[in-house]
Amino acid sequence: MVGLQAWREIRHEEALLRGLRGRLDEGFDPALLDPGDAKHIVFDLAHITHVASFGVRDWIQALNAIRGRVEGVYFVRCSPRITDQFNMVVGFDGGGTLLTFQAYYECDTCGEQSASLFDAQLDQEAFHSGEAPVRQCCLCGNDAELDDDPSVLFEYVRSTTYTPPPASVIGLLRKSESWIQEVPGVRLAARQSTESSVPRFELSGMITDAFSPLRFASSGQRVVLALGHVTHFDPSGFDTWRKDIRQLANDGGVSLVGCPPPVLRQFVNDPSLVAGAEVTSLRLAAQCGKCKQLVRSTIPLQSIESALKSPPKCPRCDTPLAVKDRAADWRAFAAAASQRDSLQVASTAPAIPQPTVERPEPVAVAESFADKYEVLCKLAEGGMAEVFLVRQHGPMGFRRLAVIKKIRPELLTDDRMVRLFLDEAKLAARLDHANIIRVYDLGRSDGSLYMVLEYVHGRSLAQIMSELVSKSRTVTPALAANIAADLARGLARAHAPDTVGRVLVHRDITPNNVLVSFDGTVKLVDFGLAGYRRSKWDRRTILGSPPWVAPEVYRGKEATPQTDIWGVGLLLQAMLTATVPFHRSSIEATAHAILDEKIKRPWFGSKVPRRLAKIIDRCLDKQPDKRFENAATLEDALRRAALKIGGPTDLSSFARELYSHELQFENEFFMGKGASSFVDALHTVDPEPIAQFFRLRAASIQQT
Repeated sequence: MVGLQAWREIRHEEALLRGLRGRLDEGFDPALLDPGDAKHIVFDLAHITHVASFGVRDWIQALNAIRGRVEGVYFVRCSPRITDQFNMVVGFDGGGTLLTFQAYYECDTCGEQSASLFDAQLDQEAFHSGEAPVRQCCLCGNDAELDDDPSVLFEYVRSTTYTPPPASVIGLLRKSESWIQEVPGVRLAARQSTESSVPRFELSGMITDAFSPLRFASSGQRVVLALGHVTHFDPSGFDTWRKDIRQLANDGGVSLVGCPPPVLRQFVNDPSLVAGAEVTSLRLAAQCGKCKQLVRSTIPLQSIESALKSPPKCPRCDTPLAVKDRAADWRAFAAAASQRDSLQVASTAPAIPQPTVERPEPVAVAESFADKYEVLCKLAEGGMAEVFLVRQHGPMGFRRLAVIKKIRPELLTDDRMVRLFLDEAKLAARLDHANIIRVYDLGRSDGSLYMVLEYVHGRSLAQIMSELVSKSRTVTPALAANIAADLARGLARAHAPDTVGRVLVHRDITPNNVLVSFDGTVKLVDFGLAGYRRSKWDRRTILGSPPWVAPEVYRGKEATPQTDIWGVGLLLQAMLTATVPFHRSSIEATAHAILDEKIKRPWFGSKVPRRLAKIIDRCLDKQPDKRFENAATLEDALRRAALKIGGPTDLSSFARELYSHELQFENEFFMGKGASSFVDALHTVDPEPIAQFFRLRAASIQQT
């Protein structure tokens, strides 16, 4: 059981925000509520998982102890368990002010339950009316009902008189993306990732007139908006949306991904909302009539009709699922899309390819590679390439697993994208190292280009960190130091001068570009940006993931090995604290933070050893020449720190324990198919069971 912990800390002027997570039990450390020298303190309570009665007593005492030291105490994003305490326990607020809180909604149509955020000031009219504000189901688009009695849930906020927080607190909440009012994108959250330098923004919440898609613009660069978790598209936002989408389309292109029912209905009623955009896919909800299993699936636009006629099967009982969404909306949109020249079908995927629920498409591709490779299934399709799991066959029974990455045919006329693709293959192929993904081959197929990569049975570091956060855990210090050291060792090989003195700089060290195998090996992937050179610098065009870009790159200077050292330091900090310190609400704000803001230690109350803190500080120095002189020196410092710190360092055991249930499912699935293990099955079993396995795993991933 995890006690109360601090997981993030942000400072703005005289205000301090501290995120708390875990269990509010008796005897928690009162220092977690200490404001230090801040005049205003804000507690983010979204991740409180349990509240004990004696923990409440200690909480009130700790708040009362700081009351005379601060001018204001505020609470944001309070979890339902915390909201219950405000309603039931007199004095739980300690004289502070509740600003925002969460409550659960449930859809009567499909049974989906989701949390919705309320503003204690903004929603006062609804609180006093005795009725819950209307919300739409993020899955099927129908009205969802509050899963509680409004008169009870809103009792505390209804009886409280509110005054606006001071400017420093509002600025802090904007900075931390914890504020609802006066922020672009009312009730809408955006999370950014990057694949092959194409920015992708995952949107969740309500789109209103306060949201401007143009905030995501990056001059001359395509932008992907993933809409799968948008719960409501209000007509008040149509004009701004329509204008901004057209401008994004003209500026570099915009793709709309995973459009859910609430968004789809508006697109059907007003096709001008998608004029100029590229629509990749729609979001389907289906339910098993036998066991009631609910499955969400992202369906490519061109596959809508087949998906409606032959829905996927239930991953539990193999019964055909019943589509819950209104098929007329799907068919109407697909028909309209096929008639508009300006609406082209595109497809994109998360930075680390995830299998989807729809059936893999091996036939056409298998014919293309039949002379050398047997395609087992398609793993993903992204904005730049399709990804396939394959078996390579050779003489006398030789077999080897591999991954084929095939560039999308329509990109072959884009010299820049082709250059990025070829650079990734050619540069990585020359780096034969245990900590760098191996490239086996580069070739042509059906007029397109493809590369053959090493298959890694494991997960990306991004997936591992996300899994840990969901379990209120972080990577242990010694283990994090060794992961970073393995990366540094791989980078030392990349940075080694070739025969003419050139060095290779990766430029995009992020959790998405690090794989961890279940045998404990760390692999650096995606050298697509390493060989890219600009003929003319444009500050508005930044290659790489903005929160991870080094300050010298934002200044327009050439990347050096110290640029990658910055990335390793940032990655180490992210592993230890589950935060990305320079992530802001826009690329411009992120760049400003990286360039101008002083590094702050966000690990208040944590157990980050001083040795690692010093290494991180040196890696993240704004001046490249003050960082470690090379990756080998950094690796040595990390190894020595891990040795001094002590603790578990077996990465294989750590990864296998974290994903024990998934690994058990892998082995059990293939146990009756003549294979001794999952990896053995990929070498020996026929393609259809393998494709079935990835469909089941995809359904499981999409429901978590």
